[in-house]
Amino acid sequence: MKLNKSINKPLVFIIMLLISMTLSFAILGYIYYLFPKLSDFRILKVYEEKNKLVLETTKCYNAIRYHLVALDENNNIVYETDSKTNIIDISEINLLYKQNINFEVVTYNKKNESKKSDKVYSYINQVAAFSDDKNYSTDKEDIKMKIDGFNKKEKYHLELYYKDSIILKKDITEENIVINYNELNQYDGKITAKLYNKNNRVISLKNYYLNAPIVGNIKITNPTNGYTTLWDDVTIYYTGGANATNLNVKIYNSKNKLVNTISMPYEKDKIVLSADLFKENETYKILLNASYKDYVEIAKSDEVTINVTEKKTVSPVYVDKNFTFIKKDSQVNLLTNTENANIYYTMDGTKPTVNSIKYEGAITISSDVTIKAFAVKDNMYDSEINTYEFKVKDKKLVVYLSPSNQYGNKGVSEVGFTNERDMMNKLTDYLEADLKNAGVVVYRNKSSGNINQWLAESNAKKSDFHFAIHSNGSTNHDTKGMEIYVDKSTSKCLSIASNIYNGLYEIYPYRDEISDRGVKYASGSLGEANDDFIKCGSLIEIAYHDNYYDAMWIVNNMEAIAQNIANSILKYYQVIE
Repeated sequence: MKLNKSINKPLVFIIMLLISMTLSFAILGYIYYLFPKLSDFRILKVYEEKNKLVLETTKCYNAIRYHLVALDENNNIVYETDSKTNIIDISEINLLYKQNINFEVVTYNKKNESKKSDKVYSYINQVAAFSDDKNYSTDKEDIKMKIDGFNKKEKYHLELYYKDSIILKKDITEENIVINYNELNQYDGKITAKLYNKNNRVISLKNYYLNAPIVGNIKITNPTNGYTTLWDDVTIYYTGGANATNLNVKIYNSKNKLVNTISMPYEKDKIVLSADLFKENETYKILLNASYKDYVEIAKSDEVTINVTEKKTVSPVYVDKNFTFIKKDSQVNLLTNTENANIYYTMDGTKPTVNSIKYEGAITISSDVTIKAFAVKDNMYDSEINTYEFKVKDKKLVVYLSPSNQYGNKGVSEVGFTNERDMMNKLTDYLEADLKNAGVVVYRNKSSGNINQWLAESNAKKSDFHFAIHSNGSTNHDTKGMEIYVDKSTSKCLSIASNIYNGLYEIYPYRDEISDRGVKYASGSLGEANDDFIKCGSLIEIAYHDNYYDAMWIVNNMEAIAQNIANSILKYYQVIE
């Protein structure tokens, strides 16, 4: 007999669909378990619950921790706490009456991923609180307290603590409170007042000080407001602070946000703030609080605003003797114009690092060698690496002198400075004679020519050093000082220019009045100090012809200036020792 069994296909389809959906949900659930995503949430309200003050948010699914911060009007954190649930206990926050703060909540899942509440929650404290007034008493003086926002319908009581023990408990029926000195005369130092409401919740807390040493006023003497400094350690000088034992430093940025706090034992006269506490190109307010022990509420303070600019770069390494040709067994020094910088170098052509040879003294050059060097200093960018390919050989020094032809640049006539062309040519007469007397081959430009002609002639004569000689001028005719230019910090002429400048700086009478000392970089803007146009070219601005004192110095000291420059050139090229 043959049996025919019919299959209920719709039923089979439904069963398979249910099995498939179950497996899908199981897989999704497992994935959700392994990779829990945080849901959006928001802050609902702040309210009092029994003897607690709480903040409630909507639930954030998969959150295992709720982190709350309270921010003042300058976005400084005044309070923060953690909670395992969306009902967050904030009872320990201590606010003044009608103080406005913003609450933010950030949640975290078990993978430490985070999500911030949709919006900040603005809250104004409408609960009574101790007034922000005097909180210390001197010898045999009653303690006077005031409660802002006092509500006659509320029941308040006060507790005073000394070293965590209750020393007084009192019901409060009016906003002004007086604690008789005789009730507390056996105590010295800090006592803590706690104000409770009818629910026995601490609604305000304030420290008072009995017979505590009063700290003297502290005054920042240097720097002054608006002081501008390169990114570096900042030294703060101050006076006062009698009886202080602790010093608290708060640093605020230009948005008045607290960015750093430092606490230390009180030191007299000055403190040094590390450069790491600051960022480049930012304005900071530095607040000093001098206190006795941890009595910060009766500390004395002063503040100053400073501008921190960019971090400076260490001046490049230069040498005191010419490297394109040098006498055998010469002693060469590696130098930088940045004080207290460390120099590191190699002699095998490799790139130097701080693990290379540290420069400690003169290097003997006995054969051809390549020295690569750079300089470093704390709180500054490292200098660029300079390469000096020393060649041991004899050669006759060739110098091309190029005094200015700018006769339209008038000087201070009262001291005898006519114009830049005439005075710089007169100075060059002395310099040319000094070099020729030492046996140097000297060529010189013609004032009727132009830069292109002078450069072409200098290159044709194969000059070892092309030297343009100028005087300077300023917009307001009140600037002093010298400048000497090369093309860039790695130019071949860096060393001779540095030696000339440093030599002349020693006889410049107003060196203490200028701070922008050293070689400057033309970066292609000066034809006679351009590495693309000349092998080794430099341009000097010998003081300012439109400044009375600079102009007088040039006029009265032409021979001495020329001789000083000549000596620097002759020593660098080993014409003289």
